Amino acid sequence: MKNLILMCYMCLFLIGCHANNPAPELSNNGETITVDNTKNPKKIVHIDFGDNIVLSWNSVADNFIIDQYHKDLKNDKKKIKILLDSITNNQLLNVATKLKSTELKKGDIAFLYLIKLDNIYYSKCLKIQFDVISENSSYPDTLLDYLENNRHQTQKKMHLCLHKKGYI
Repeated sequence: MKNLILMCYMCLFLIGCHANNPAPELSNNGETITVDNTKNPKKIVHIDFGDNIVLSWNSVADNFIIDQYHKDLKNDKKKIKILLDSITNNQLLNVATKLKSTELKKGDIAFLYLIKLDNIYYSKCLKIQFDVISENSSYPDTLLDYLENNRHQTQKKMHLCLHKKGYI
């Protein structure tokens, strides 16, 4: 019985120590990516694209945190253009995902935001059909693997679609 009580105290102690760790922060050329593990157990990642563009990604749900900023961003043509240019950004975010076979990159997040804009249909823009969407996923299974192998081509196709729809 003493051992059981001792184990309970040890677990509580270790949990308390773990909660005091600061949020890891990665920096590359002045751009900061913050993983907030201490304040939010859902592992929210904040990706800074510069020019006051910060997208929040829930790495557990593999989807964006939808807030008012996220909704209003689509009305700023300059910022949409910056995200479009970021599709080719290969900076690793050090965030595991079920959406692709490798870790997420900054360009992946920019692309996923752009395809979520109103009236932007990725299959029409890319002229390719993605047939399989896993349960509890908002994106087709091979979409980001396709992007990984076709970043520049995808960026050009997205530019045409965004221009036609008046986003840029």
